[in-house]
Parts: sequence; structure tokens; C-alpha cells
Amino acid sequence: MGRPCGLLFRGLADAALRVFAMSGQVLYGRLGAEIVRRKMGWTEIGESETAQISRVIADNLDAMLAQARASAAPGA
Repeated sequence: MGRPCGLLFRGLADAALRVFAMSGQVLYGRLGAEIVRRKMGWTEIGESETAQISRVIADNLDAMLAQARASAAPGA
């Protein structure tokens, strides 16, 4: 039998908020690139810096997905 409607809605709302949170990270990186560059002490955002940024965003996504899976597990 499926999940009750309230739990399903909560799951969809949580998923939407996770998408907004991840989009916010990427958007800040794009709009705030100059601030990020200065605060990190980088002279440019080249391939190495882009790889570092991508790794951190991927790690954050992995953590968000792990938390989502844990909270969706039976008995959570």
C-alpha cells in the first residue's frame, strides 16, 4: 500500500526545497564568482578552481541525498 498523502506531500516539498538549496549554491557561485575568487585568494577561476567547486557541490549533493534516503527509510 502507498504512503499516506500527507507524507507524500512532505516528501515532494522536501525534494523541492533540496533542489532550491542546490540551485542556490550553484547560483551563488555564478553571481558571486568575484567574491568567491577574492575570499579564496584565487587570481582566477580556472580549471583547478572549477574542479574544487564542483567537488564541494557534488559532496553537498551526496550528503543531501544520503539524508533524504535516511529520512525516507521505513521506520524513519
